[in-house]
Amino acid sequence: TAHAMDRPVTTEQNLQTEIDQAGPGTTTTIVLQNDIRITNTLTIQDKHEPGNPSAPAQPREIILTAVNGAKLIASNDFNVGQGGSMISVVGSCKLTIQCKIVANERCSAVSVSNNAGLTLGPGADLHGGNDGVIVNSAASFSMLDGSSVHNNNGTGISVNSPSSDIQISGGSIKNNGTGVHVGGNSNLKLSGGTFTSNTNDVVIGAPTMAMPDPQTPSVTIGNDSTVTANIQINGSSTPPPPTKTQLTIQPGATLNGNVTVGGFQFKPA
Repeated sequence: TAHAMDRPVTTEQNLQTEIDQAGPGTTTTIVLQNDIRITNTLTIQDKHEPGNPSAPAQPREIILTAVNGAKLIASNDFNVGQGGSMISVVGSCKLTIQCKIVANERCSAVSVSNNAGLTLGPGADLHGGNDGVIVNSAASFSMLDGSSVHNNNGTGISVNSPSSDIQISGGSIKNNGTGVHVGGNSNLKLSGGTFTSNTNDVVIGAPTMAMPDPQTPSVTIGNDSTVTANIQINGSSTPPPPTKTQLTIQPGATLNGNVTVGGFQFKPA
C-alpha cells in the first residue's frame, strides 16, 4: 500500500474534504492541528477512481491523528439524524484512530459496518458519548496498547459482527456503563486489555435460537494471554441450547476476574 503525505486540518469542512479526497490504494494520514467541533457525521466510504466512475468503488485507508493534544469534539447541536455517530466507516474502508474523540449524550464516537475496519491505536481516547464504538454487520475491529475507551454513558464497545477479526489485545476500558457488549453471532478475541470501574466489564449476550440462523455470541481468551475483567454470560432459557461455547479460556491464559452465568458466579482459581 502506498502512503500519501500528511494532511493537516483545522475545521470540520476541511476535515470532511480531506476524507473525501483521500485516494484509493493509498494510506492517508489526516492530522488535527487544533480542536475541531463537528455538527455532522464524518463518513468514510469507498471511492470511485478519478475519471472512471463506472469502475467499482475502491476502499481507502485513513489514519486520524493530532498534534499538541488536539481533539475532535461533538458540538452541542450535533445532528443525530445521520446515524448518531461522529465518525461512520462503511464499505471496505479502514480507519486507524490515534487521537482524542470527545462525544456527548447526543451521539456515539465511532461506528463501523459493512466490511469496513477500525483500529484504536496508541493515543486513541474515545469518551463522553452514548457509546464509544459500535461494530456492526461484517466489520472488523482491533484495540491496541495505548488506547482508551472510557466514561461513555452506555457501552464502551458494542460488537454485533460475525467477522473473524474482532479483537482487543491491549488498552484500557474504564468507567463505562458496560465495557464491552458482545451480541449477535460475534466472537471477541481477548488477549489483553484492562477493564476497570465499568458497571459491567464484559457482557456476552444471550443466544437467539431463531431458525434457520441461530446466533450465539462468544468470547475467546487467547493462548498465554492475561486479561483483567469480570465477565457476565447472559444464557438463554429457551431451547435448543447455544450452538457454540460462549466463553473459551485457551491454554496458558489468565483471567483476573469473576465469571457470572445467569445468577451464578464463578471465580477462577
